[in-house]
Amino acid sequence: MKKLLLLTIIIMFLLPSLFVLADEFEIGISLTPMDVLKTEEDKIMQEAQSTGGGLLSDFVLGLHAGYSLAWLFYASVDANAMPPWWVAKQTATVDETTGDRIPGDPLPAFVSFFDVGIRPTFGSFIVMAEIGINHFYIYQGQGESGNKLGVNARIGLGYSLSSFSINLCGTMIFADFDTMKYVFKALADEEEWAKDALGKSLIPSIAVYMHL
Repeated sequence: MKKLLLLTIIIMFLLPSLFVLADEFEIGISLTPMDVLKTEEDKIMQEAQSTGGGLLSDFVLGLHAGYSLAWLFYASVDANAMPPWWVAKQTATVDETTGDRIPGDPLPAFVSFFDVGIRPTFGSFIVMAEIGINHFYIYQGQGESGNKLGVNARIGLGYSLSSFSINLCGTMIFADFDTMKYVFKALADEEEWAKDALGKSLIPSIAVYMHL
Protein backbone atom coordinates (compact mmCIF):
# COMPACT_ATOMS: atom_id res chain seq x y z
CA MET A 1 0.00 0.00 0.00
CA LYS A 2 2.89 2.39 0.76
CA LYS A 3 4.32 1.77 -2.71
CA LEU A 4 0.92 2.43 -4.27
CA LEU A 5 0.56 5.72 -2.41
CA LEU A 6 4.10 6.73 -3.40
CA LEU A 7 3.41 6.06 -7.08
CA THR A 8 0.15 8.02 -6.84
CA ILE A 9 2.03 11.03 -5.46
CA ILE A 10 4.71 10.76 -8.17
CA ILE A 11 2.08 10.63 -10.92
CA MET A 12 0.20 13.59 -9.43
CA PHE A 13 3.37 15.71 -9.58
CA LEU A 14 4.63 14.33 -12.89
CA LEU A 15 1.50 14.76 -15.00
CA PRO A 16 1.25 18.58 -14.60
CA SER A 17 4.93 19.00 -15.47
CA LEU A 18 4.47 16.90 -18.59
CA PHE A 19 1.46 19.00 -19.53
CA VAL A 20 3.70 22.09 -19.62
CA LEU A 21 6.81 20.51 -21.15
CA ALA A 22 5.26 17.90 -23.41
CA ASP A 23 6.72 17.49 -26.86
CA GLU A 24 3.44 16.05 -28.03
CA PHE A 25 -0.12 15.82 -26.79
CA GLU A 26 -2.52 13.16 -28.01
CA ILE A 27 -6.17 12.28 -27.58
CA GLY A 28 -8.07 9.30 -28.85
CA ILE A 29 -10.50 6.45 -28.43
CA SER A 30 -10.04 2.72 -27.92
CA LEU A 31 -12.19 -0.31 -28.57
CA THR A 32 -11.97 -3.51 -26.52
CA PRO A 33 -13.53 -6.73 -27.90
CA MET A 34 -15.04 -8.16 -24.72
CA ASP A 35 -15.92 -11.53 -26.28
CA VAL A 36 -12.26 -12.55 -26.29
CA LEU A 37 -12.15 -12.08 -22.49
CA LYS A 38 -15.19 -14.23 -21.64
CA THR A 39 -14.98 -17.67 -20.12
CA GLU A 40 -17.98 -20.01 -19.97
CA GLU A 41 -18.52 -18.83 -16.39
CA ASP A 42 -18.57 -15.20 -17.58
CA LYS A 43 -21.15 -16.01 -20.26
CA ILE A 44 -23.39 -17.70 -17.71
CA MET A 45 -23.08 -14.69 -15.38
CA GLN A 46 -23.86 -12.32 -18.24
CA GLU A 47 -26.97 -14.26 -19.20
CA ALA A 48 -28.12 -14.35 -15.56
CA GLN A 49 -27.76 -10.56 -15.39
CA SER A 50 -29.67 -10.15 -18.66
CA THR A 51 -26.90 -7.97 -20.09
CA GLY A 52 -26.31 -10.00 -23.25
CA GLY A 53 -27.10 -8.88 -26.77
CA GLY A 54 -26.18 -5.22 -26.43
CA LEU A 55 -23.24 -3.31 -27.85
CA LEU A 56 -21.60 -3.09 -24.41
CA SER A 57 -21.58 -6.88 -24.11
CA ASP A 58 -19.41 -7.17 -27.23
CA PHE A 59 -17.26 -4.04 -27.18
CA VAL A 60 -16.14 -1.42 -24.67
CA LEU A 61 -15.35 2.12 -25.79
CA GLY A 62 -12.53 3.92 -23.97
CA LEU A 63 -11.18 7.47 -23.88
CA HIS A 64 -7.48 8.33 -23.93
CA ALA A 65 -5.18 11.31 -23.36
CA GLY A 66 -1.39 11.19 -23.38
CA TYR A 67 1.79 13.26 -23.32
CA SER A 68 5.22 12.40 -24.65
CA LEU A 69 8.37 14.17 -23.53
CA ALA A 70 11.84 14.23 -25.10
CA TRP A 71 11.00 11.37 -27.52
CA LEU A 72 11.22 8.73 -24.78
CA PHE A 73 9.15 9.55 -21.69
CA TYR A 74 5.39 9.15 -21.65
CA ALA A 75 2.35 9.59 -19.41
CA SER A 76 -1.26 8.72 -20.14
CA VAL A 77 -4.76 8.69 -18.73
CA ASP A 78 -7.39 6.22 -19.95
CA ALA A 79 -10.98 5.51 -18.95
CA ASN A 80 -13.27 2.59 -19.75
CA ALA A 81 -16.83 1.71 -18.77
CA MET A 82 -16.75 -2.02 -17.98
CA PRO A 83 -19.69 -4.48 -17.79
CA PRO A 84 -20.84 -6.25 -14.59
CA TRP A 85 -19.50 -9.72 -15.43
CA TRP A 86 -15.98 -8.36 -15.95
CA VAL A 87 -16.10 -6.29 -12.74
CA ALA A 88 -17.25 -9.34 -10.74
CA LYS A 89 -14.23 -11.29 -12.00
CA GLN A 90 -11.73 -8.51 -11.31
CA THR A 91 -13.00 -7.80 -7.78
CA ALA A 92 -13.21 -11.46 -6.73
CA THR A 93 -11.33 -12.47 -3.56
CA VAL A 94 -10.16 -15.72 -1.98
CA ASP A 95 -11.27 -16.95 1.45
CA GLU A 96 -8.03 -17.36 3.43
CA THR A 97 -9.52 -20.12 5.55
CA THR A 98 -11.11 -22.35 2.92
CA GLY A 99 -9.30 -21.16 -0.20
CA ASP A 100 -12.63 -20.77 -1.97
CA ARG A 101 -13.05 -18.04 -4.56
CA ILE A 102 -15.57 -15.38 -3.53
CA PRO A 103 -17.22 -13.55 -6.48
CA GLY A 104 -16.83 -9.79 -6.62
CA ASP A 105 -19.36 -7.06 -7.28
CA PRO A 106 -21.60 -7.93 -10.30
CA LEU A 107 -22.06 -4.22 -11.05
CA PRO A 108 -20.96 -1.94 -13.91
CA ALA A 109 -17.87 0.13 -13.20
CA PHE A 110 -15.96 3.09 -14.58
CA VAL A 111 -12.25 2.17 -14.62
CA SER A 112 -9.57 4.86 -14.91
CA PHE A 113 -5.86 4.24 -15.59
CA PHE A 114 -3.04 6.66 -14.72
CA ASP A 115 0.29 5.49 -16.14
CA VAL A 116 3.87 6.62 -16.72
CA GLY A 117 6.61 4.95 -18.74
CA ILE A 118 8.37 5.14 -22.08
CA ARG A 119 7.14 5.50 -25.65
CA PRO A 120 10.00 5.69 -28.17
CA THR A 121 9.28 5.98 -31.89
CA PHE A 122 11.29 4.34 -34.65
CA GLY A 123 10.28 5.87 -37.95
CA SER A 124 6.55 5.20 -38.24
CA PHE A 125 6.52 2.59 -35.47
CA ILE A 126 5.63 3.38 -31.86
CA VAL A 127 6.53 1.18 -28.87
CA MET A 128 4.99 1.77 -25.44
CA ALA A 129 5.53 0.32 -21.95
CA GLU A 130 4.02 1.77 -18.76
CA ILE A 131 3.12 1.02 -15.17
CA GLY A 132 0.67 2.91 -13.00
CA ILE A 133 -2.44 2.82 -10.88
CA ASN A 134 -6.06 2.13 -11.71
CA HIS A 135 -9.23 3.21 -9.98
CA PHE A 136 -12.52 1.31 -10.06
CA TYR A 137 -15.65 3.37 -9.47
CA ILE A 138 -18.29 0.67 -9.09
CA TYR A 139 -21.81 1.92 -9.78
CA GLN A 140 -24.04 1.47 -6.71
CA GLY A 141 -21.16 -0.10 -4.79
CA GLN A 142 -21.23 0.57 -1.06
CA GLY A 143 -18.35 1.91 1.05
CA GLU A 144 -14.95 0.51 0.11
CA SER A 145 -16.58 -1.79 -2.44
CA GLY A 146 -17.64 1.26 -4.43
CA ASN A 147 -14.07 2.53 -4.91
CA LYS A 148 -11.02 0.33 -5.43
CA LEU A 149 -7.39 1.10 -6.22
CA GLY A 150 -5.02 -1.27 -7.97
CA VAL A 151 -1.93 -1.27 -10.17
CA ASN A 152 -1.43 -2.14 -13.80
CA ALA A 153 1.17 -2.69 -16.49
CA ARG A 154 0.59 -1.65 -20.10
CA ILE A 155 2.37 -2.49 -23.33
CA GLY A 156 1.57 -1.37 -26.84
CA LEU A 157 2.66 -1.16 -30.45
CA GLY A 158 1.51 1.52 -32.87
CA TYR A 159 1.90 2.76 -36.42
CA SER A 160 1.94 6.46 -37.18
CA LEU A 161 -0.05 7.92 -40.08
CA SER A 162 1.06 11.56 -39.99
CA SER A 163 -1.11 13.25 -37.33
CA PHE A 164 -2.91 9.98 -36.47
CA SER A 165 -1.73 6.60 -35.21
CA ILE A 166 -3.26 3.14 -34.91
CA ASN A 167 -2.26 1.29 -31.74
CA LEU A 168 -2.63 -2.18 -30.25
CA CYS A 169 -2.52 -2.13 -26.44
CA GLY A 170 -2.63 -4.67 -23.64
CA THR A 171 -3.40 -3.66 -20.04
CA MET A 172 -2.80 -6.11 -17.19
CA ILE A 173 -4.49 -5.38 -13.85
CA PHE A 174 -3.21 -6.45 -10.42
CA ALA A 175 -4.34 -5.90 -6.83
CA ASP A 176 -0.99 -4.40 -5.76
CA PHE A 177 2.71 -4.14 -6.64
CA ASP A 178 3.68 -7.30 -4.74
CA THR A 179 1.15 -9.33 -6.74
CA MET A 180 2.39 -7.84 -10.01
CA LYS A 181 6.03 -8.65 -9.19
CA TYR A 182 5.11 -12.16 -8.06
CA VAL A 183 3.19 -12.91 -11.28
CA PHE A 184 5.90 -11.52 -13.58
CA LYS A 185 8.60 -13.45 -11.70
CA ALA A 186 6.57 -16.63 -12.10
CA LEU A 187 6.11 -15.81 -15.78
CA ALA A 188 9.89 -15.46 -16.19
CA ASP A 189 10.19 -18.89 -14.56
CA GLU A 190 7.73 -20.23 -17.17
CA GLU A 191 5.11 -21.25 -14.62
CA GLU A 192 1.79 -22.04 -16.31
CA TRP A 193 -0.41 -20.48 -13.64
CA ALA A 194 1.24 -17.09 -14.28
CA LYS A 195 0.24 -17.23 -17.96
CA ASP A 196 -3.32 -18.02 -16.89
CA ALA A 197 -3.32 -15.14 -14.38
CA LEU A 198 -2.10 -12.66 -16.99
CA GLY A 199 -4.69 -13.89 -19.45
CA LYS A 200 -7.49 -13.32 -16.95
CA SER A 201 -6.29 -9.80 -16.10
CA LEU A 202 -5.52 -8.70 -19.68
CA ILE A 203 -7.56 -6.03 -21.45
CA PRO A 204 -6.61 -5.99 -25.15
CA SER A 205 -7.69 -3.01 -27.23
CA ILE A 206 -7.21 -1.28 -30.54
CA ALA A 207 -6.99 2.51 -30.41
CA VAL A 208 -6.83 5.50 -32.74
CA TYR A 209 -4.96 8.57 -31.43
CA MET A 210 -4.79 12.06 -32.86
CA HIS A 211 -1.39 13.72 -32.22
CA LEU A 212 -1.48 17.47 -31.60
